[in-house]
Amino acid sequence: VAYAALRGEGTFGDDALDAVRDVARQAARALRLADRAEAGRTAAVSAERERMQASLHDSVGAMLFSIGAQVRDLRTTLPDNPVLRTRLGRLESDVSAASLALRESLLALSASSPERALPVELAEHCRSFEARTGVPARFVQLGPVAPLDAERTALLTAAVREGLLNVEKHASAGTVVVSLGTVDGGVQVAVADDGGHAGPAGPGGEGTGLGVRMLVERAARLGGRVSLVHDDDGGTTLRMLLPVPGTGGTAPAGAGGRP
Repeated sequence: VAYAALRGEGTFGDDALDAVRDVARQAARALRLADRAEAGRTAAVSAERERMQASLHDSVGAMLFSIGAQVRDLRTTLPDNPVLRTRLGRLESDVSAASLALRESLLALSASSPERALPVELAEHCRSFEARTGVPARFVQLGPVAPLDAERTALLTAAVREGLLNVEKHASAGTVVVSLGTVDGGVQVAVADDGGHAGPAGPGGEGTGLGVRMLVERAARLGGRVSLVHDDDGGTTLRMLLPVPGTGGTAPAGAGGRP
């Protein structure tokens, strides 16, 4: 909160008020940029943790499994030698303990808070889409998002996945933008492309494809809304808006503006 005051009696002139408003606008802009930078940094850290997790699982995890299998094979094929069998048994136990420690470390690496899980997953879907299709796909988070339960996180992710799939199959797009933000007290995701129309839009802006119809039904059960609209500039935008429990948010008929 920023405020201005006079030391004595008097009033602020128009120039002073304009200056205060200008400072407030600049401060608000700086705060928004800082929030987005922090969200980007958090997403990058989480993505690196996931990369390390996959690398350790595929390399060290596979190596420990191979060592354990070879030790067990030796115990069953070597001639009767109690001393050697005992030492091999200890080695097998050590390998099992190392494997358990690795699994615990991988679980710790994969742990992320609910509010971070959704942005990280959406950014990863954009990277996968771009690598698969060659079409540039950018993820933009429009401010902080309240923590979501697993059901809402999964549904919003499914909406983005369906939107990217539609673009890949039908749109002939040059670029795609996936956005995440808050609208009317709820959380909204949108997949916008600049390609041709990806099929007709249904009544009320709801798409006629099976995948979109299923999203509409699932969102409705949570009080949310889905729309697939053809933009004036020729692109197509798929949106899903879900209310967040405890915020008083609703999904109005308009389902928010274009991100």
